[in-house]
Amino acid sequence: QVSKITDVIYRKNDIVKLEIPYGVELISIFSMSSLKELSFMDNSCVDFKKNAVTDCPSLEKIIIGKRDITFMAGTNENTEAGIFVNCPNLATLDVSEANATFNKYSFASNKTINHLILGEGNTYVFREDSFRHSKLKEVIIPDNTPTTLDKKCFAETESIEYIYIGANSIANKK
Repeated sequence: QVSKITDVIYRKNDIVKLEIPYGVELISIFSMSSLKELSFMDNSCVDFKKNAVTDCPSLEKIIIGKRDITFMAGTNENTEAGIFVNCPNLATLDVSEANATFNKYSFASNKTINHLILGEGNTYVFREDSFRHSKLKEVIIPDNTPTTLDKKCFAETESIEYIYIGANSIANKK
């Protein structure tokens, strides 16, 4: 069983989708120039840390399967998305099947992700400044979705055009 995927450097232009299987605890993916979609299968164990995915210029979408996931904290509000670095086409983060925690500065100053997909009935935690200065365009928290919104979690995110908070969805506001 695979438990680590580290320092993957693959410069050929033939892999467009990569699925990370159950049991993988650590990833470090670099320079996959043709990769368009990165998926994490149900119950995979990966937590995203700094520089987890770097230099993947074609990457458009990240999909997280059914699991609990934590996006680790960035170092400060001016750190450009320390998790996904130099992935200029990464526009969509789909956590609709996951319970997700976005720690402080985890996506601060991220210039690419503009669609964050959440799923009804899952649990989400947005820590203070988690998306500060990001390029999110809309945030839709579905009905019946326990969600914690810390103060300023979307601070100075001037690109936000629409926020929807569904019925019975706020578990905690700080």
